[in-house]
Amino acid sequence: DGQQLLVHRCRYLEESGCASICVNCCKMPTQDFFNNDMSVPMRMIPDYETLECRFQFGVPPTPEDEADARAVSCLAACSRTAMLNDAEVLEGAKGTCIGMK
Repeated sequence: DGQQLLVHRCRYLEESGCASICVNCCKMPTQDFFNNDMSVPMRMIPDYETLECRFQFGVPPTPEDEADARAVSCLAACSRTAMLNDAEVLEGAKGTCIGMK
């Protein structure tokens, strides 16, 4: 399993309240940096309820991890959800973050 690091307060999740920003601006780039640039296998597991994030070193991400991360629906606090709910447009994507398709 390798070593783990627990981030008790994720700034991306705390500030944005958006799963899409977490996945696209933090999780995927950070995993890419460790796995490809540093050659250190590492998988990130965000917890959208507690706003924590777990880094699992020695464990590479799988295609299923990426698919699961991108399938997370919007969080209640997501400002993009409010925008979409107000507009009720964007190809029936009401209630989902932009970029989460």
